[in-house]
Amino acid sequence: MSARRMLLAGTALAAVFACSDPVHDAEVAALGPEDPATPTGPTHRPGQPCLACHGDLGPARTRFAVGGTIYQGDLVTPASGATVTINDAAGNQVQATTNDAGNFYVLYSDFQPVFPITPITVVGSDPNNPATMITHIGRDASCASCHFGSESSASSPGPIYLLTP
Repeated sequence: MSARRMLLAGTALAAVFACSDPVHDAEVAALGPEDPATPTGPTHRPGQPCLACHGDLGPARTRFAVGGTIYQGDLVTPASGATVTINDAAGNQVQATTNDAGNFYVLYSDFQPVFPITPITVVGSDPNNPATMITHIGRDASCASCHFGSESSASSPGPIYLLTP
């Protein structure tokens, strides 16, 4: 191999490693492997931070602006068909509907939120009993970055859920 080709190959390899973010790489690795029973797609990884993979740094190709999972009051059963309304600081509003896994997401190509985002309202089968988050989202619009675990704790408010009659 010529010295020029070796230099070009070395430069390309250095560029690949220079673009790596070890904190992001660790966040993605911490998610663990995919559930083999659930195909990759809109219903995979419920309750996990969607933007870890679907954010600016990938590795998923589809980029989300906002994403999360909504559960029913038992904190386990997905809240399918719930409407999530998201408002940003510029007065922009977007809605998404949860799928069979309780997952919802808004594509970045459809909504580029101006932070902070607040409020977020979720309406399920009982329109008279919405869940509204009044605290703001300052930068990470991946709901499970804050809403993790099976219940409320000192480090998390727990999963997002709807009370059902």
